Amino acid sequence: MSRSGMVQTVIEAGGRSPEDVMLESLRGFSKLTNRAKPAASVNYSVLVDGSDVLYRPDIVGMESGPSIQSIADFVAQHP
Repeated sequence: MSRSGMVQTVIEAGGRSPEDVMLESLRGFSKLTNRAKPAASVNYSVLVDGSDVLYRPDIVGMESGPSIQSIADFVAQHP
């Protein structure tokens, strides 16, 4: 049985960049999930309020549909 989850962060238009928000969000998520199942996949995105454009983790150089473990690995390499 596979496990998955979804994280979507909504930001205001004209505020911080989606890349900055994505990095900060991934770092926070990694701290919160240190005991979760590492192979679980995460549908992760940042949405600019009022837009239909979703930014995925690939905007910061990681895979689009990461696992909890790949998020932890990425954050460890990008403190």
